[in-house]
Amino acid sequence: LEVDRVCELIGRSFPSATVQPAEALYEGKRRSILMVRIRTDSTDAVVDLAQRLCLAFQQRFVGVEVGGRYIRIYGDDTE
Repeated sequence: LEVDRVCELIGRSFPSATVQPAEALYEGKRRSILMVRIRTDSTDAVVDLAQRLCLAFQQRFVGVEVGGRYIRIYGDDTE
C-alpha cells in the first residue's frame, strides 16, 4: 500500500507524523493525495524527505508548507 510506503520513508527520519488521505484540486482536476504533518525544526530533513518521496513515487514534485509558506520540492533536484 502507498500509505505503508510513505510511513516507512517518514519513519527513517522522524519519530512521529500524521498521515491523512485528502482530495486536492490541481490543474483543474481532482486528485487523491496524502497529507503528512511533521513537527520538526529541521527544514533540511523535510526537504530531504520530500526529495525521497519524489523518487519513491515517481512524482515530479512534492508540495511542502513551512512556516505558512508553500514550496515545491522537485524530484529532479535529487539527481
